[in-house]
Amino acid sequence: MPTAPFDSYAKSYEILHDQNLAPLGAESREFLHAKLKWCARFVTKHFKPATSTRTFLDYGCGTGRFGHEFYKYFDPSWGYVGVDSSAASIKEAQEQSSSSCQRSHGNKNPLFFRLDSWNQSAAQYDFILAACVFHHIEPDRRQLILRKLWDALRQRGVLVIWEHNPWNPVTRRIVKDCAFDRDARLLSIAEMIRLWRETIDNGETGYQFVTFFPGMLRRLQPVEQLLAWLPLGGQWVFWGKKGE
Repeated sequence: MPTAPFDSYAKSYEILHDQNLAPLGAESREFLHAKLKWCARFVTKHFKPATSTRTFLDYGCGTGRFGHEFYKYFDPSWGYVGVDSSAASIKEAQEQSSSSCQRSHGNKNPLFFRLDSWNQSAAQYDFILAACVFHHIEPDRRQLILRKLWDALRQRGVLVIWEHNPWNPVTRRIVKDCAFDRDARLLSIAEMIRLWRETIDNGETGYQFVTFFPGMLRRLQPVEQLLAWLPLGGQWVFWGKKGE
């Protein structure tokens, strides 16, 4: 994850994202809540009822927007940890968290750490999300990061990679015009599958296409799950589940 460029967007990320999405009639929070809902549904489907605390890692959490909304979708049996390479973004996340009302959710607060601190930790997680992170990672480092995330999973844990779909021309245009995506090198689902096979190649895997009807087309979103196979969605989601 790049550091310095995102430091300069720590205070303005959501504003810039809203401006970038305006031609679609969409807002940044619409995409944020779509990710939260998808992850919550995935947990319900793939995890048994909790008998102990589980931990969710948000790798590349930015200013912590996902974490600040986390307990609206996840119960207190889950702990949330967000990490990012941008010191300014983590500072913003921590400040927003300390001034919010997260304690109303079973005394649970999201936790945020700089990536360099997290790299020294041997902690393991039940669910790891890397949302729109890999397109900021140089291709020759993607195997290293993917292996590190996989190794940080507990047995039966799940790793989810969420990315923009370069096969969608609207997505390509939005990324091209986005101030904080100037270094982006999009990867297709085919490239993700190849990366997985070259790096991990075990565990249960799956993928689907998402974000077909953002913004002005949001009334059609209930049918998106029927189109999960169609490679024209604005984004894709890939997951791998660790065995016993």
